[in-house]
Amino acid sequence: MALGMLYTCTCGQRFKVYVPKGQLFGSLTGEGVDWGSVDQRDEQRGDVREVERLAAMTNSHFVDLRSSEQMTCHNCSREIDLLHHFRGVITSVAIPA
Repeated sequence: MALGMLYTCTCGQRFKVYVPKGQLFGSLTGEGVDWGSVDQRDEQRGDVREVERLAAMTNSHFVDLRSSEQMTCHNCSREIDLLHHFRGVITSVAIPA
């Protein structure tokens, strides 16, 4: 399953973002996982199109991080580095003891 994450801009505009697992987890896991193959399999199965379909169903704009890690909000013109944002979210999650 492709990784589709939700980002809501400070202005309230919602985005459904396809995040290639290699881009998000590669620097965290090192070379132990062939993320390129994992992402390629997700793409071949049509999982990225499914993330795009979910964006339409939830009235969110679809963003594909394969082409750029930066995004500009269509509503307020705020620029955000989505990859940096999602890495921060993942690495700052507290795990209960």
